[in-house]
Amino acid sequence: MFPNIDFEVEFRFHGLFGDTKDGLPYIGQHPKFKNFYFALGYGSNGILYSIIAGQIIRDMIAEGKVHPDINLYSFMR
Repeated sequence: MFPNIDFEVEFRFHGLFGDTKDGLPYIGQHPKFKNFYFALGYGSNGILYSIIAGQIIRDMIAEGKVHPDINLYSFMR
């Protein structure tokens, strides 16, 4: 935009951004890791998916419930 302005970059930022192929996070247990619960790969919807993950994992641990949409977030999808 300003080709005639000479400047030197003082700071740079780079963030590593991981995402899944379908854009959905992985939430729940992985078959290889019993008694571990995961909430991974939020992408750009981190605030929304962190709330969903918290609710799903809370119910799995505290009440032994299976969330009706857990297959959407499963490692095996």
